[in-house]
Amino acid sequence: MASFAKIFEEYHLVASLVHGELDDQESIDLVKRIGKLPGFQPSMTHLSDCRFITNNLMTPTGVIQVSEVTPFAKSANRVYVVNDEMAKIFSVIYSSTSGASDNFYVTYDFNEACRRLGIPEAIILESDLYKTIA
Repeated sequence: MASFAKIFEEYHLVASLVHGELDDQESIDLVKRIGKLPGFQPSMTHLSDCRFITNNLMTPTGVIQVSEVTPFAKSANRVYVVNDEMAKIFSVIYSSTSGASDNFYVTYDFNEACRRLGIPEAIILESDLYKTIA
């Protein structure tokens, strides 16, 4: 399992990428690492790309634990790109338990996510963040 995050300051955005297996602890560790990134601000938008998860081992308890340690403000916009119905359900649970449901969107389409955030998808996809899955 691997997870990575990168700040795009010009867009006031944190993009995260998860691939391989995802379990509760890895997800908790990722959000904690995001909060420690140089330049991180709780008001930043979060684009989470979960399309490359091959084995989702998250549990409902783990999703709640992630929502308890998220570094993002409740008012921060968040868009999650998922690859299956279970990930979508867990994303909705996360949005509800983190208090962010008014600023939270889940989609299967990366292009739609970028359009929704007003971010050129090439900026994200051509960054070093995506070299981790090459």
